[in-house]
Amino acid sequence: MLHAPKQTRSKKTLERILSAARNLMAAEGVDSVGVTEIVAAADSSVGSFYARFDGKEDLVRVLHERLWAEARSRWHEALEGWDNNLPAGDRVIHLVGMLQDTVRPDQELRRALARMLDQEGAAAQAAFEDRIVSDAVSLMHADGAIRHPQPGAAIALGARFVLAVLRDKPGPLRWSHNGEDMELDSPGIRGELATALRGYWGVGTLVQIGPDPSDTAVEYFDIWS
Repeated sequence: MLHAPKQTRSKKTLERILSAARNLMAAEGVDSVGVTEIVAAADSSVGSFYARFDGKEDLVRVLHERLWAEARSRWHEALEGWDNNLPAGDRVIHLVGMLQDTVRPDQELRRALARMLDQEGAAAQAAFEDRIVSDAVSLMHADGAIRHPQPGAAIALGARFVLAVLRDKPGPLRWSHNGEDMELDSPGIRGELATALRGYWGVGTLVQIGPDPSDTAVEYFDIWS
């Protein structure tokens, strides 16, 4: 439990401790960093640390909550920039970009902190992703551009698919082909994920596939044009 400071000087000490812990844990790993290293990097003392935290796990919890608060703030800021007047295909790309920009910063550190907090950490991530998925459905379900027969379910599954990919591959996607090392950077991943969603959601040009004019389907391959 955090013992919240009241004086300005004490608040600055707390911020130095949290900043030092964040930097050290991101660089060396949560398990590898102890209180002694943290207070040394923060130019503080062990006594000051325990005046604010009951122990390392308390600091981990506070830092974990802060990182999720920052992620929520990034998402809310991205929502404010949403443009519903964009063509549906461009909105898909924009949505994937919003997800990337929201979840990727500090992702590895959030994951490491969550492991230490076990169920509490998993619950925080689940609540955050539930919120994102709900917002994604609201954003993409607005004007009937999603031609999937169950658009709400498809948008929700598609958003979770993107979140799962970003969670598994926080950095560039690398692989080897015919002895050559290949890499897909962040913009490339954004484009490929958007392509997958456009095909699944049915965002594209309708073409007639049968003798009746009502026999139509989305022309899947036009999304690469």
